[in-house]
Amino acid sequence: IGQFKAPFSLEEMDSSKYITFMERGSNAIFVPGRRIGVGIENQIGRHTYAISLVGDSAEDNAGDEGLGVSARFTTSPQFSEHRFAHFGLGINYEEPSQTGSDGSTRFRAHPESHVTSTRLVDGGTIADVSSLTRAGLEAAYASGGFTAQAEYMTVSVNAADIDANYDGFYAYASYFPWGGYRPYKNGVFGRVKANNTWEFALRYSTLDLTDTNGGRMDNITFGVNYYVNPYLRIMANYIVSDVKDGVNGDEDPSIFQMRVSFDFK
Repeated sequence: IGQFKAPFSLEEMDSSKYITFMERGSNAIFVPGRRIGVGIENQIGRHTYAISLVGDSAEDNAGDEGLGVSARFTTSPQFSEHRFAHFGLGINYEEPSQTGSDGSTRFRAHPESHVTSTRLVDGGTIADVSSLTRAGLEAAYASGGFTAQAEYMTVSVNAADIDANYDGFYAYASYFPWGGYRPYKNGVFGRVKANNTWEFALRYSTLDLTDTNGGRMDNITFGVNYYVNPYLRIMANYIVSDVKDGVNGDEDPSIFQMRVSFDFK
């Protein structure tokens, strides 16, 4: 019981300290934010389930609370100690508060870099939303230092004047050529086990907001991480975006960014 992120996505369930790239895939804009609610989760063998009933966030003091339910189910066939697959399904249904924000919603995205405040695609504000229905499929495969991961998400918005449908996905692969691996437990990846080693990664993502003339964005991200130890790493990402009919029409910006990441246990 408390304020938490409703279970929905593999990448979102991982702590930001553990994800391979500096930013999550662009379809993360579809993931429900933190809400006040009650939830239950459990593991049965190599299967997990999590279900939550939520209201609004702690910052929202509107009179009408709004209501949502979210669930996530995973299974992970294991072939050996460090070789396994992962499959998951996430669903979410939400009836937003009709006070304060007037029941409105909006989906827009950065070019997978939050160093800039610029949004390249924007589906616009949809008012008088009666419900949002989200669904997500996730899959991963790991073998030693190699990991492949992908997620597809879709959201349907039902409103007084319009019904809109958006979707997006990402897929990536990463590899530790000189030792290191991503541990996995209970349906999520954990802190990388690596010391004085490198990780190389490549991700492709797409986000489609064309249903309300918000544009489409495709991103390719090249990532290189150097792990001094599991708590200290140096990250570099090079992102190439291809935007069609976005906020500024067609454009293809590129971004290079670096981060030194240090955290405590």
